Amino acid sequence: PASAFGTRFEGGRARGRRQGVPPRMLDDVVAGFAAGFIGTLLGYPLDTVRVHQQAGAATAGARESLASSARQLYAARGLAGFYAGVTVPLLGVTVINTLSFTSYAQFRLLLGVPPRPAQSSASPPFQQFDARCAVAGALIGPLAAIITTPMDLVKIQMQQANQPRTLAAVRALFATGGLAGLYVGGPVNVLREVVFGAGYFGAYEFTREKIGALPPAASIPIAGAVGGVVGWLVMLPLDTIKTVQQSGSVRPGEVPRAVDIAARIWAAHGARGFWRGASAAFLRAIFVSATRFSAYEWVKIRISGQSG
Repeated sequence: PASAFGTRFEGGRARGRRQGVPPRMLDDVVAGFAAGFIGTLLGYPLDTVRVHQQAGAATAGARESLASSARQLYAARGLAGFYAGVTVPLLGVTVINTLSFTSYAQFRLLLGVPPRPAQSSASPPFQQFDARCAVAGALIGPLAAIITTPMDLVKIQMQQANQPRTLAAVRALFATGGLAGLYVGGPVNVLREVVFGAGYFGAYEFTREKIGALPPAASIPIAGAVGGVVGWLVMLPLDTIKTVQQSGSVRPGEVPRAVDIAARIWAAHGARGFWRGASAAFLRAIFVSATRFSAYEWVKIRISGQSG
């Protein structure tokens, strides 16, 4: 018998069909929304700590540990400091995850990757890993960057306490740099999103294929955690450059080039400088990605009997 959730959702699917929305796409939208909201809310404190660590990557000084950075943040701003600027990503990341998971499913279809078969709580049958999954993930990058560039800029400015309120931050950034000011860090962010999408979804699919004998309750969060770590592993140097670039002024003529920031980071800390905030990033990736993929796949199974 259908679950209560699935039964209630059938009305929405029927309305979507009448309006010309493919049911499978509608399932991806709902599942992606749930994944983005839950993952963002739970993982935000570690993201704030990561940003504080990365923001100083281009300046000389001792490298702060995860615990030390968290203590300093708490001493300066209390518990609320860990959720500074959360409104923007809570809304924005929810939107971007809806876009990402939906686009990923559609790119998979366009590239000819077959969908997984319907499954229950039993171990699902899996095919060999298809490298086109990583390509589908990479194709999300340019689309995602349209949203994540201004979203990250506002979030980072607020996390650095440059602006206390979301609307005030947006107005100040726009007044200073215009529309272009909201897209500071855009080029490096496009590349960052491309490599992240390839690593994130590619590693997830590869891991699920390798541990397919496990029940979904175990294989999905494990594969999600691996996907999150691999995604952050390949993009963290680019993310550090972007964070430094977006931490400063957005006034025209005052924004340093990404290549110059990379040179400053190397001069100040060597290769290790590009990995500032790695502990917080990886811990958050394990926790958030395991939760995010679990929420996505759980909702998909409840709605349609299929995972991603």
